[in-house]
Amino acid sequence: MTYPVPSIPCLTTLKELSSTYALPIYLVGGALRDTLLQRPCRDFDLITPGDPTPIAQKLAKQQSGHWFWLDRQRLYSRVILKSDDTTLQYDFAPFRADTLPDDLRLRDFTINAMACALDNLSQWIDPLAGKQDLENRLLRECSPQSFSDDPLRMLKGIRHCAQFELSVEDTTWRHCQKYAVQLSQVAGERIRQELALLFAQDSPRDALQHFHQSGLPQALGLPDMTQEPALLPIDHGYLSQVFPQAAYRYDQGLCDEFTLKSMSNFCRYVSSLDVDFYRIHELLTALKLSRKGARLVAFFHRLLRTDSKILHQQETTDRMRLLWLEDLHAPLPEALLMLGVVERRAAMQSCWRRLYEQSDALLANGRVRPLLSGTRLKELCPDLPGQEFGNVLRMLRLIELKGKIATAQQAENYLIQWCESH
Repeated sequence: MTYPVPSIPCLTTLKELSSTYALPIYLVGGALRDTLLQRPCRDFDLITPGDPTPIAQKLAKQQSGHWFWLDRQRLYSRVILKSDDTTLQYDFAPFRADTLPDDLRLRDFTINAMACALDNLSQWIDPLAGKQDLENRLLRECSPQSFSDDPLRMLKGIRHCAQFELSVEDTTWRHCQKYAVQLSQVAGERIRQELALLFAQDSPRDALQHFHQSGLPQALGLPDMTQEPALLPIDHGYLSQVFPQAAYRYDQGLCDEFTLKSMSNFCRYVSSLDVDFYRIHELLTALKLSRKGARLVAFFHRLLRTDSKILHQQETTDRMRLLWLEDLHAPLPEALLMLGVVERRAAMQSCWRRLYEQSDALLANGRVRPLLSGTRLKELCPDLPGQEFGNVLRMLRLIELKGKIATAQQAENYLIQWCESH
């Protein structure tokens, strides 16, 4: 069987280091799969029959990169190399079995269980026919123990189905349903990372159907979807016109491992579940989301269950919209970016863009600046007890939300009248 030759940056350096340390290096996994799919690859898994740590450290030093441990006990380490706008990642690990073919049989799926030596890139080792499965667009486990060895592989497999347009082989699917309950044993951080990758796919809708049919949500304490989430593809060109800041941040990190794109999809998915906020809080805690990530999900869950007509009314001022969002505990200004992505009405997309552009002026530390500063409040109400200033500011905020005041001057006039009557 003919195999293509993968492209590996720093290949000459790696071959020299292999010779220097008398240790053969094998490229394995995703880089070979992506080569067959003619996809670009920036992550490279390299394995050796002995300890690869000296090679990894030397590569980082020679290429002015960064080396660090992934798992010191297992001798897993990573090298990050940056060049212009490109970041390359090299993961190093020793064999997990006595021979290379046996190591490959311990991996997750056949499409990831191919390898080749760096000194002979056209001669692949493919003991489980991963190339054939990939050509047939089939996801197949490497062994019946694949999922019990690492239950997270079930979620990874569903992500692969969305990412590479695969169907699950029958036995693999039965094993997924059998071992789904074991996902609850996996660390929340690892599940969160895999969910971030799943929801970053262009078409996660079919993958979500597999996800719910597999029984994996029940392992996380989630119910079935009561409605299909509106995970519609985003027209990036159109988004660039109506909200360029959101388009620019679309595939960039937002919080935790989530991009703006994947967090928007994740929020819409969670909001489609028939669960109360207590259950949502339990999920977010289990996934160990950061405070910002948890606030984004919780805000979107509240938003879709709240009468939001005020946001769309012409007489609503921009400050009123921000105050209303703040009442829903929206993390600002990040929530404006997400609203711009999920919004389908051009007028509202322009509104979120305008608010985002004004966020530096309208917000302070993520909160809407009051119409009157504390200093001005003291000037207008010199006899007001100090402990009452917070109450007065909250009163002015409520009056503004009701549309009775909109400017600092109107706030001053209202406050003067209020002081006179009190």
